Amino acid sequence: MLFAAGPPDLLVAIRNGDHSQVRKLIEAAGDVNTVDNDGTTALMHSVIESDVKMMKLLIDKGADVNMKNSLDSTALMYAATNLAKTRVLLDAGAEVKVKGKRGATPMSVALTTFGSTPVLKLLVNKGAELEDRLMTLAAGTGDLEAIQYLLSIGVPAGDRTGAALSAAITARCDACARLLVERGAPASALRPNGTLNTNVGASSGGVLNDTAKRSMPELSQFLLEHGASLESTDRERFTLLMQAVLSMEPRRDQMVEWLLSKGADPNAKNDRGDTAYVLAARVGIPSTLNLLVKAGAKEVDEEWPKPAGGALPVDAAVKKVIPLIEMSGEPGWKARRCVSCHSNSLPQMTVALARQKGFAVNEEQAKKELGFAIATDEPVLEPNRLGSSP
Repeated sequence: MLFAAGPPDLLVAIRNGDHSQVRKLIEAAGDVNTVDNDGTTALMHSVIESDVKMMKLLIDKGADVNMKNSLDSTALMYAATNLAKTRVLLDAGAEVKVKGKRGATPMSVALTTFGSTPVLKLLVNKGAELEDRLMTLAAGTGDLEAIQYLLSIGVPAGDRTGAALSAAITARCDACARLLVERGAPASALRPNGTLNTNVGASSGGVLNDTAKRSMPELSQFLLEHGASLESTDRERFTLLMQAVLSMEPRRDQMVEWLLSKGADPNAKNDRGDTAYVLAARVGIPSTLNLLVKAGAKEVDEEWPKPAGGALPVDAAVKKVIPLIEMSGEPGWKARRCVSCHSNSLPQMTVALARQKGFAVNEEQAKKELGFAIATDEPVLEPNRLGSSP
């Protein structure tokens, strides 16, 4: 937390933007390098509040621009998304070659914001070190200008994992992806498709996985011409066609048509035994089903199990499923130390709605689930904001 319970008066005044009070407190023997419970300094707080005038006041009064908090972050790491704040700190002697506990640097922080090129140029001119990962960060925001600048100063376009190229596709920046490939990023790059912490069930995932999910047929053609593989699957052996069928993008059918024109097998099965037709039928989009049938897909009518004695009344069905929803976050936490939207946030919202509507809720379990979410979020949110990962 940046603001702990009962922060010192100086931090309160900074938070309130009260320049006069800040000056009085410092002149009354107040410590200009006051910190909160996490070691975040008064200067860092002024940076977070985007108060350049306050920053200059604190620096003029002797604030240490290179002090670190509990994450080993300096004020520059909080400022690096903004040119004016970055310039103030660098002019005051901020060290540019710093790294936080989880790997954040001023350069990586700058790249979390679209339009970072002016800050990048300033940092490089002050001696910032280049890192290969910077290209992936730039690509992740779809920042073509930043990518062009990084290429101009020698940052590689990509590597065999395809991380930068995948990031550009995920950002839906067609021009970024094409430039990276033209400058040396291999379209044939493969990356592990395992789960977060294990490669169990992993397969080799190519960049066409990303274009299929986002319905980008023109970029897919470009990547195919530069070595991308049509045999790419995800970790459950969902083919490119299956991934395209499940896309919710407006151009889903164009992507499906492109894959079929390249010989994608409409009857291939994934690890669950599903075909693209079965998946499309579950989604329920007639136009996609028609394309698959025309390409030779075998039509399948799935029989869904029916409860003995007929369907449960709505209230009874809700009561039956609530305990399952309540428990859904705990297995995910124990297995991966991860609480995602799917395994926690959405179930918690469902449980909250059930509580509001008068259904019985296991409050002890709900409290435990909330604890999982907090335990996951607290160490991750701040590093993510600073452009690093735990």
